[in-house]
Amino acid sequence: EDFFFASKMEDLLGNTVVTQGGTDMPLAEALTGIKYVGFYFGAHWAPCCRRFTETLKEDYELINGSSKQFEVVFVSKDGNQAAFDRNFAEMPWKAVKYDDEARKKSLEQKYGIMEIPMLIIVKAETGQQTSDNGIRDLQSHRGDVVEHWDKCGEANEAAGADGAAAQ
Repeated sequence: EDFFFASKMEDLLGNTVVTQGGTDMPLAEALTGIKYVGFYFGAHWAPCCRRFTETLKEDYELINGSSKQFEVVFVSKDGNQAAFDRNFAEMPWKAVKYDDEARKKSLEQKYGIMEIPMLIIVKAETGQQTSDNGIRDLQSHRGDVVEHWDKCGEANEAAGADGAAAQ
């Protein structure tokens, strides 16, 4: 089961994510005990992203207050490594390596990212998309967003295998 979990998320993210300080962390370790992952597409040059980063930090702490169940993986649209480093230094979560252009482009295409900021929510266990608008979810369901995502996931599963196969 762990292999299934790891292989699904590794298809999306590879074997490692970047932590604060720029060190690589094995993906399986980064997601241990995590229920949902938010792919955060953003850049420091966009004022709306800077504002959302601050809000997301508050929500990240709120959601993970009693037990960590939500991890964010930053997918940078910053213009260069130095801008990414500055931006990521303000974030308490993980990131895709800045220079992994193929991985970033693959995630953007998979989730149809046309604007930033965007927050795509997936189940950590399966990689299945739960929400294409995590920003709205956080605004609308501030205290109980995990329960909201649970319901969305159940609805997606009830829709049948066709939806899962299309992803």
